[in-house]
Amino acid sequence: MNHRDQEKLLKEILPAEDMSDFRSVSLECGLTGLRRERRRRHVVRFNVALVVILGSIGLLVHSRNESQNKRAAIQAVSQPAPVAVAANHVDFINDDQLLAYFTNEPVALIGKPGEQRLVFLGKADESSEQF
Repeated sequence: MNHRDQEKLLKEILPAEDMSDFRSVSLECGLTGLRRERRRRHVVRFNVALVVILGSIGLLVHSRNESQNKRAAIQAVSQPAPVAVAANHVDFINDDQLLAYFTNEPVALIGKPGEQRLVFLGKADESSEQF
């Protein structure tokens, strides 16, 4: 059916005065449908943007929690175990007490006081001469 046939059929079905009412009703229905479609597109776009924003915030919070958990684990591993106070205590001994530990060996303290070194004066072992 071509365009002329369609117009002829419409003129036969609808009188001329009803044609203007039909056109205005048809126009209103079309505009209402277009507005509804436009509103639906806006709602869909808004929801997609909202999902993207909320997803980004969720990933940011999740990665921040993960990095804090990793940091806490690293700190827990890297921190030395608490040591008893007695382990940090060092008893200093004087020269006579040091020499008393080596009563059966010939030793000497050589150097200025405070910079002295303990030197063993005994014979070398046969096992050490082989090297």
